[in-house]
Amino acid sequence: MIRELLVVKSSSPVVLHLSPHFREPRLVENVDLVYIGEIKGDKPHGLGVAYYKNSQKVIYGNFHGGHIDGHGELYFNSGDYYIGDFKGDKK
Repeated sequence: MIRELLVVKSSSPVVLHLSPHFREPRLVENVDLVYIGEIKGDKPHGLGVAYYKNSQKVIYGNFHGGHIDGHGELYFNSGDYYIGDFKGDKK
């Protein structure tokens, strides 16, 4: 799982900062994703990195209640990427 995050990072034209200063980082893994970062309850909440297994995309940024919300970086397995603002998982 971590290897997939690093592969996307090294192949991307934009540097994905995988060493942010998390407050009490946690690892959350389920059927859909692997998430490393801050959580509230059992959901991603705060700064984190999520790898979505089915779509093979990586999102780095601010999460709120399990959804990317605010500034973030979205990287696709194809090498395409989006850097900008998100609201409720939408760019």
